[in-house]
Amino acid sequence: MKIKYSDIDRFLEPGGLQVAARPMMIKTILGSCVALCLFDGKAKIGGINHYVLPYPTPSDPPSDRYGSCSIDRLFQKMADLGASLNRVRAWVVGGARPIGGERGPQVGAANREVAVQMLQQRHIRIVGEETGGENGRRVFFHTGTGEVVISVIEKNPALWTGPSRRV
Repeated sequence: MKIKYSDIDRFLEPGGLQVAARPMMIKTILGSCVALCLFDGKAKIGGINHYVLPYPTPSDPPSDRYGSCSIDRLFQKMADLGASLNRVRAWVVGGARPIGGERGPQVGAANREVAVQMLQQRHIRIVGEETGGENGRRVFFHTGTGEVVISVIEKNPALWTGPSRRV
């Protein structure tokens, strides 16, 4: 699928969530964050979230910035529109480690893990996954077809802000 800027109906910010029973093209950009794309093909209902951290701390209020909260709310909003969770299929995208390489924080891996665990608890089949690595990703999700298009964001050496390196 070739996507033009004019095809995009909504840009999903970190901490965002969108569920639709009408066709929409949604774009988001991920690094260590994760987007969970859900689709019920029979009801033609699609939903996507974009969360930053896996779980809130005890002092944090519930928020869609946290995977555990956002995923629960995504399931609920899908069901509210008529999706049947036993028909829903999922894509898990993101969870990179763009800063720090192998020694960097493990936030991306933890974000991926909460998605996989919550999908397994609800017996939702993962039909696609593109997670990990050191590069960010652009995600395009069509709520009317369930199609997911992912493009890797290549690192630009001119913008490198990590430790000095010899050229």
